[in-house]
Amino acid sequence: MITAPFWGSPVVPGQVRVYLALITSLILLPVVRAPLPPGLGDSLLSLALSVSMELLIGFVFAYVAILMFAAVQFAGQLADISMGFGVANVIDPLTSAQVTLIGQIQYMAALLVFLMLDGHHILLRGLAETFVVAPPGHPFNWGVPIMILVERGGRLMFLLAAQVAAPVLTALFLANLAMGLVSRVLPQINIFLVGLPINVGLGILVLAAGMTLFPAVMRGAIGDLNRQLGALVAALR
Repeated sequence: MITAPFWGSPVVPGQVRVYLALITSLILLPVVRAPLPPGLGDSLLSLALSVSMELLIGFVFAYVAILMFAAVQFAGQLADISMGFGVANVIDPLTSAQVTLIGQIQYMAALLVFLMLDGHHILLRGLAETFVVAPPGHPFNWGVPIMILVERGGRLMFLLAAQVAAPVLTALFLANLAMGLVSRVLPQINIFLVGLPINVGLGILVLAAGMTLFPAVMRGAIGDLNRQLGALVAALR
């Protein structure tokens, strides 16, 4: 609820996140069937360590989903730089950081598709499975999930960013190549003055046409997220 997409946004009031956390805990309470280790509450150090491990599991699961949205936002930033919108920034409500215009639009579109395809249910189901394979208070191998997160998560992030940004970057590359040839043939043309509106218009046109394929790309990304969470759950056994 602190770092996960949608729930972790500063736009969502803190009181609402607290209530959501309590409701989620009540819903998941029947899943936690394993008894707590004896003497867990006798020592403050052991109790704090157990709580820290639970926080680590929640952070890892939320971070996997954040990587997917970061990839979509990164793809939009690449398109903004190529189109000339890289100097115009807005505030991202999730991270409170400055992001580019197209990057923020694609992030909001990805969040909408994520909710429409029940991606948040995948996170909650994966969270419920962690209580089965790694009951609270019991030790688990946390090094392997971290390695999976670093290796697979980073690879999938850049792969998704390349898939989302490829149409715009390819179209703008061809347009710049054509304008470069024109500038060699007709050097009297101010190519910078002519090229800027062409890049902007072509980029927006390709982005609008590519939005029809965006749900299919996000569906594949959510499938990768489901497999990634399954691998993390299996690593906790």
